[in-house]
Amino acid sequence: MTVLQNRKIRVFVVAVVTALISYGGHGIMSSSAYVFEAPALGLFYVKSTYHLEMNEYFNEKIALLVETPLEDPNQLPPTGEDVCGEKNVSTYCVSMGAVDRYEKYMDALDNIEGLPILESDIPLLIPVIAGGELNLGEMFGVTSARSAAIAQEKMEAPRLLDMVIAAYNELRLAYPMHEKYDDLIVTLTKYREALSDVRAKTERLRTKFVDTTSASCK
Repeated sequence: MTVLQNRKIRVFVVAVVTALISYGGHGIMSSSAYVFEAPALGLFYVKSTYHLEMNEYFNEKIALLVETPLEDPNQLPPTGEDVCGEKNVSTYCVSMGAVDRYEKYMDALDNIEGLPILESDIPLLIPVIAGGELNLGEMFGVTSARSAAIAQEKMEAPRLLDMVIAAYNELRLAYPMHEKYDDLIVTLTKYREALSDVRAKTERLRTKFVDTTSASCK
């Protein structure tokens, strides 16, 4: 029986590789900017962690956008040779941070294809394969399924990124108008209350002048 056919040997190799990266090669993992940059942990770990991290990134930027005053320089992209700061909420800077994550994700997907398939990924790739040893045909099937899943993710990820950046940009453009509308509502409410007060005073004065005429003002 070949090494490819022996699931136990293959899983042992994966475990050794994972252990080397997690412990012996801890410096490699810790030097990564993002948690999902861990191809040895498998396709579905990398995929789910990337989407979770990207979601948290945009949630943080949206919360920061709401808290940042409209006149704050961080509302605008940097000029000249300035770089984007952590507090900058312009669409340009936020998209640059997202694109950096996306590019690292593409690199991670490329690296996954050169690694053994994790046993935990197999049921997610081909659910019909039962436990135990894989025959050669099943092994090729799993490998092909992982390649297809990676190719599909490479098609979907940029489309989703474009959508979320566009949505953030729309929010950023609409939010200042929302703020102005809030200010306008407050002003109109004060005007209405003042007008109501004047009307109440006018109604109290009206009875004093009914059927009253005068040739002079007193």
